[in-house]
Amino acid sequence: MNSKFFNLALMCLWLVLCLGLLTREWWMPDEMREKVTGPQTPLAIAVSGLLAVWNFARFVVAYRFRAPARPSPEVDAYRRKIRAMSRGDPKVTDPQFNFDAPPPAEPPAGDHPT
Repeated sequence: MNSKFFNLALMCLWLVLCLGLLTREWWMPDEMREKVTGPQTPLAIAVSGLLAVWNFARFVVAYRFRAPARPSPEVDAYRRKIRAMSRGDPKVTDPQFNFDAPPPAEPPAGDHPT
């Protein structure tokens, strides 16, 4: 699932919980309302409402500021310029990472076998 739609699903979950607790006087039976209503109920309503707003904000930000599909023309121009200077595809120039070269005949000075 895409993270944008995951935020939207979480927002719906928190919003349903918040609205259900806010409107519990209208639709809940008396026995269930007595179990749900307590000293922490306003805190649960506030936290679920805050989390719904938070997930909605994350959805809007992810929807509005999505990553570009391809690099900008300036990036392509710089890549072409660098490849023209290096005459082809970039290559590894660090000798430590050249695994195709044969191993040295003798170990470097200062290395003592243990």
